[in-house]
Amino acid sequence: EDAPVGDVLLPVLTEGELQREAEWLGRTIALWLDEEWCPQQVHADIGDTLCRAYLDERGRGNNEATSILLQLSDDLMKVDFTEAFVNPFDVSNKALECLMFKSGIDVCCQSEQDKKFLEDRLKEA
Repeated sequence: EDAPVGDVLLPVLTEGELQREAEWLGRTIALWLDEEWCPQQVHADIGDTLCRAYLDERGRGNNEATSILLQLSDDLMKVDFTEAFVNPFDVSNKALECLMFKSGIDVCCQSEQDKKFLEDRLKEA
């Protein structure tokens, strides 16, 4: 079935690939937050929650980027962001940027610094 114009679909992954990608995503986001601001426990909590939320959503068979983004934002609202300098929407947007970059999908408006950060993280994927 053809996807409607404008939909961005992430690659279908095996269960093992999905587990590795979810863990990579959680680590990458926690590190991004630590480097962007300063190391904090809340960043690890955000990364852990993101990992579980992404694994759950993709495990349901959802590969469509926009709906994944919205679900991640919703799941991240359960984290106490009081100590963070970002919100659930910032994190879910960055997570989707990471996933698209990892999948070889063009990412709009990405700085050279962000591109370098993600290239370095992909070496760990």
